[in-house]
Amino acid sequence: MRKTLRFLVYSMLAMACLFTACSDDDDDAVTIVQYPVPERMQLSVADNEPVLVKNETEFNDLFGSYASQLPKVDFNKYDLVYGQGGSSHGVVNFESRIDGAEPPYRLVVHIQQNLTHEYVRWAVAYLLPKNDNNQVTMAVSIEMAEASSGF
Repeated sequence: MRKTLRFLVYSMLAMACLFTACSDDDDDAVTIVQYPVPERMQLSVADNEPVLVKNETEFNDLFGSYASQLPKVDFNKYDLVYGQGGSSHGVVNFESRIDGAEPPYRLVVHIQQNLTHEYVRWAVAYLLPKNDNNQVTMAVSIEMAEASSGF
């Protein structure tokens, strides 16, 4: 009886170990990550058009003097997409995201503005999982924020 009980306990422990064993499959998972750039950065590229950067040479060419101030990108794992633009009035709220889990991606920017602030530049960047087929389009929507009454 004691041997049977011991066998059952060890069997249950072995099963528990099998079902809770660690896996390193997800350790190298590469996901979409927002990349920090100065909010009002202005580069020599068209507004509202995404720029896809696939290597360090392209990165240095695009960002010029900013390149040394920005975080390093592992271009073996990531491509970088950059977009910029301007708001004709002050920005009350600014949101950006990448739509899509795989290429083609869409860089979406939504801006709420008001008439109480002056013209504002904006810039965003994201790191995308490295893929030879990476393609990115950009959609920018701008709307006026509702005026709040002072009462």
